[in-house]
Amino acid sequence: MKIINNKECYVQIEDIEFLVDNDKDVPKELILELKMAEIESKDFIKIEDPVSLNFVLQSQIPSFDELNEYSISKLERFILNVKLSMLESDSLTSEELHELDEILLEKKNREYLLKQIKEMIAFKKKMSNLVYPNIPNPNSLVINYGNLCAANSMNPDKIVVYNINGTEVGSDDDIEFCKAAYQLLMKDDAP
Repeated sequence: MKIINNKECYVQIEDIEFLVDNDKDVPKELILELKMAEIESKDFIKIEDPVSLNFVLQSQIPSFDELNEYSISKLERFILNVKLSMLESDSLTSEELHELDEILLEKKNREYLLKQIKEMIAFKKKMSNLVYPNIPNPNSLVINYGNLCAANSMNPDKIVVYNINGTEVGSDDDIEFCKAAYQLLMKDDAP
């Protein structure tokens, strides 16, 4: 999945690998970022190179925000629909055999989509094994105090405090806000 947050873009390494395996026009900068992320054993990488960023934004990688809009039951129904369409494509006519490469690619794309939808369900159920970027969880309560905001991180049991204007958090007032926000958000995150 691609996660766009505060004008930053994070992409799951698995997604970049999928693009490299299935797209001839992957920018070399993106391939280099993939190699570096594999060395560091990350699940997500921040895309900063403008060429790579444009490529990722235009790609078929599902957007976290788009999938996050759906309830778990709607995502589960979506999985069933994708599986049904895969079954339909398994019964090929002789004409379709000539288009086998396209059909196999489409099946691979659907399997990829299924995996992404299942990951979103795991994320919503707080059962994901991925280490998400330490950015605000869009499903979390956001607490504002002047220029400061606080929210639960996309990583479980973490709180993110950030300034709207990008300045550093650190004054005594900021620390008091952090303590209060932490208490409120921990209650909001309780099962």
